[in-house]
Amino acid sequence: MSTRSSHLGSLPEQTLRGIAQVFFQDNVLTGVLVLVGLALANPRMAALAALGSVAQTVTGRLTGRQEAAARGLMGYNGALVGAAAALDVPGWTAALVTIVAAALCVPVHAAFAWLLTRGPLSRRDLPVATAPFCTVAGVVHVLAQPAAGGALSGGVALWPGAVHALFNGIAEVFLAAGWLVGVLLLAGIALSSWRAAVWGLAGSALAAAIALAAGLDRSGVTAGLFGYSPVLVAMGLGATFRVERRLACRILLVVLGTGLAIVLKVLLDTTGIPVYTWPFVLTLWLVLGGSTR
Repeated sequence: MSTRSSHLGSLPEQTLRGIAQVFFQDNVLTGVLVLVGLALANPRMAALAALGSVAQTVTGRLTGRQEAAARGLMGYNGALVGAAAALDVPGWTAALVTIVAAALCVPVHAAFAWLLTRGPLSRRDLPVATAPFCTVAGVVHVLAQPAAGGALSGGVALWPGAVHALFNGIAEVFLAAGWLVGVLLLAGIALSSWRAAVWGLAGSALAAAIALAAGLDRSGVTAGLFGYSPVLVAMGLGATFRVERRLACRILLVVLGTGLAIVLKVLLDTTGIPVYTWPFVLTLWLVLGGSTR
């Protein structure tokens, strides 16, 4: 999701950049650490996330999107689709589903990009972000009808305490859980940009504080279920999009965006559809679309 340009590189490099771009980073080592962290929680999830990034990247290259693929921008939605498939689809079928669903993220990405340049939206320069992942993975989830009830986390036992809430919020961006997973993902982000890592950590902390103050489910807060969208909101509004704004302005937008993302998650939870990162996507569009440059 980063807008920074990069050289073309090999398919493995592009695959790792795609994984890193989930956190707005164009960095191979970030992708490596993210995969290592995911493997600690769920090796199958790590493998399918990598497969999803490969499938979307290859599809992007075959459809003339070489530059976007080189920067990882044709891989991050596929990586998230693979992580979701690890939870929703049993057995080796998950690999086939990941390949097809990740490839579909390319035309879905194009469709959202087209919609976001129509009418009044054309003046707002809104990013597609993870809308393709949410759309495609949502369809897969409905079709798969997972027996476990569609849990959106890796199922690692919850530990009480602020530290676990803080790092689980980061881990849950990839539908994983566990404070050590979150630490490794954060370390990967910091390898690319310490500022982005600080914003992400602040977003997770702020989300936990707001959710607890609002009286939301404490176990959900500890699991990071209210924190993963605010992590992306904070990194997006604080360190990625329109960073020419003054720091005070970005902090205010992150605080407002975090609160909005939590409200949207609570509302979307009542619909029975997979929430995934829709609160982040909708918050990003609303804040960027409704604020001046």
